[in-house]
Amino acid sequence: MINNHSKFSNKNKEYARSPYNFIPFPKNVFYRHNILEDYNNKEKTVLPKHNEFIEGLKTGYIDYLIEVETPLFISNGKNDFLKINNEFIIPGSTVRGKVRSNVEVLSCSYPEFVEDKKLWFRGAFSKDVLKEMYKQTLLPSENSRINDKVKAGYLHMEGNKWFIIPAKEDNNHKSFRELHERKLRDSHRSINGRIKKEIFMYNEIDKLSKKPLWDLFFSIKQEKKSISKKLKETKKTLSKNEIEGLEKELNIINNKLDDLLKNNKLRVFTPYYYSVLYDFNDNNSVEIKKVVESINDNEYGFLMNSANLNKKQNHYLIFKKDTDKGNMSISEELINQYKTSVKYKQGKEIENFKIDVENSFTNHKDKPVFYILDEEESIISFGFTPYLKIPYKKSVRDGIKTKIENEKVDYTNSIFGFSNFKYKKESNEKTISYKGRVSFTNAKPIKACKQIKEPILKYLMNPKISSFQLYLKQDSNNAKKLKTYSSENFELRGKKFYWLRDKHNELDAYKNELQEFNDKKKKEPKKDQYASLYPVDKGAIFKGRIYFENLFEDELGLLLMSIKPFENARENLGQGKPYGYGKVKFIIEDVIEINSKNRFMSLNIDSSEVSIKSKKDFYINTFKNYMKKQNINVDFYSEPMYKCFYQSKSQIKEISDREFNYMTINEFKNRNTLKSMEDYVNEYKVENTEECVAVSQQSEDDYWEYMENILSNKFEVKRDRRKEKK
Repeated sequence: MINNHSKFSNKNKEYARSPYNFIPFPKNVFYRHNILEDYNNKEKTVLPKHNEFIEGLKTGYIDYLIEVETPLFISNGKNDFLKINNEFIIPGSTVRGKVRSNVEVLSCSYPEFVEDKKLWFRGAFSKDVLKEMYKQTLLPSENSRINDKVKAGYLHMEGNKWFIIPAKEDNNHKSFRELHERKLRDSHRSINGRIKKEIFMYNEIDKLSKKPLWDLFFSIKQEKKSISKKLKETKKTLSKNEIEGLEKELNIINNKLDDLLKNNKLRVFTPYYYSVLYDFNDNNSVEIKKVVESINDNEYGFLMNSANLNKKQNHYLIFKKDTDKGNMSISEELINQYKTSVKYKQGKEIENFKIDVENSFTNHKDKPVFYILDEEESIISFGFTPYLKIPYKKSVRDGIKTKIENEKVDYTNSIFGFSNFKYKKESNEKTISYKGRVSFTNAKPIKACKQIKEPILKYLMNPKISSFQLYLKQDSNNAKKLKTYSSENFELRGKKFYWLRDKHNELDAYKNELQEFNDKKKKEPKKDQYASLYPVDKGAIFKGRIYFENLFEDELGLLLMSIKPFENARENLGQGKPYGYGKVKFIIEDVIEINSKNRFMSLNIDSSEVSIKSKKDFYINTFKNYMKKQNINVDFYSEPMYKCFYQSKSQIKEISDREFNYMTINEFKNRNTLKSMEDYVNEYKVENTEECVAVSQQSEDDYWEYMENILSNKFEVKRDRRKEKK
């Protein structure tokens, strides 16, 4: 059933729009096993060993089908659907990830795959809570300059270790200076001719007036300063109309300045760093004497600029090395933080400022770098612009408030395995790893798959956990009062999922943008920024198998429930989920138990296998009853977390509904918060409340009668008639 949610849409613009939301994490973890060495413990169960088949536990396999309801794309990494021996497949790892995710929610397991890392932010020019946070760190007072707190130096590598060699400081304890482009233009005779063509960001002569650009720019700026001064000094004596008139003049002047820079920006600018010989004049101003290719000479500093963004006008002069000070080491953790929060977020590193090309990073190729120290004089952030990204105070995992205990294992880890689990025994800390008791085969088509005619290009905007207004629970919609990863009690919203859609959006985003570029002269789209989707069409059916070994009955029930949580459950697989691709239905075909003793004592393998599909509901209820031992009711119609889970698998949103599509860049800048899943649940009345178990026997029997009919003309269909175990 499609529920058009338009009457709840964000007319007041208080909420963000998004194709995804979050199922809240459990408050407490349900622990299924203890880390104990004695299996024969009547009160506590421990993890079964892998080198024996244990009587009373379940070993066998589950055959399942995946019915594709909207075009599905599983990438092979080369813009085509994944194939083995020229046959389309859904890899076992994809199904494993989906089933594990469901196991984690249904069993109240700890959310394992939330990275324990610190994110970085830059708020110098933002209009939200980050601006004040940033100022407190780098620009704490009204008269603060960026080089008061930020230091400069030389990024240096020895072996696989990273260091910063500090730059010398001037009389004001600054290790670098901002150089306006006008001043750099005045020093043009000292700059090598080829370099001169690369480093400047703007024309020397204004295109329209044919006057020197910076003479014109500062003349207009002086006019602005004069009006601002008049407005400030005489505001109390001016009429409302006079004030509005002056403010209008200021607005016109600001637009003039913006247009002047925009119209004269040079596209040939390249991020650079070059060696510079400089000197201080009597008034402490800097004189540029020579700018040359980078050389290993301690009398030279660095002239550099890593970007030409917005209305930027300054270049940076980093003073020469301070050889009297020792090298400052950069921790491996900080290097990793840089790579995740700075380098990879930018999508593509600036060629001249890569830090991972070890062969070209020698003692003769140190790079200019900016950094910040904490109170203990340790480096806490570095980068290639003085307006650095700085780390939040806390790690992402600090936002998980689910309570955990030591020396116990939850359902997910016990079924899927784990590594490097630490626990204490006799006052010593030990580490244990455990192999999972399930394995997944690739799912292969049982019906000829039809691939769409040609790939569709989509702009896939991966959700960024740095978007704190979306990923964290918020108490306010005020952009200046939002919680961030530095807030005292911030909390992650939960496990992310994509809303199910009624159909897919087949619009080729690249072709559409290209058409707009040709028609309206908008910005030309870059093809390499789009993902290529080449899906199989709806109607395809894949069959796979899950092997299980030594599962307790409740664990088998949880596994079955995680494949098919309830009758009308749907899942999203593959790429393109925000655009309605990859909606599928899982069908449990059969559940086979293997009698391990008979398997090795009989020549007839089939005699050791028996279908236990009819007992599926019994195993599921066994799991639910086991959960009740810790007062957890696995109920999709009364318990808040499970109600959210139910909605994520059953509510189908129209692909045209704006509320469940991505925001524009301008909307995103508003930092609107995301409506919680609990709010969505409260807005809907769940229908068919009797539908709380997995698929009924009758419905699957009807389905298989249907399957036999549609496949009989193409395949010889042999339905498994093995006697079911009662």
